Amino acid sequence: MNPLRIKRLKDGDWQFGHGGTHHGVGTEDCPKWLHHHHDEFCALPTDLELMTAGIDPKEFKVRSRA
Repeated sequence: MNPLRIKRLKDGDWQFGHGGTHHGVGTEDCPKWLHHHHDEFCALPTDLELMTAGIDPKEFKVRSRA
């Protein structure tokens, strides 16, 4: 389990998913066109992650990263 994901959930930041695009600075790994960087917050939290963070999975409502 990724501790950053658990901390994010405990802190009340429920933003997960593939939303959140930006125009980069023009480097090879961050082009100027609109794009998304995949990271550990793309995948939605599992029930185990939610329960570890003290959140009832039935109460969890994901918020878009857009």
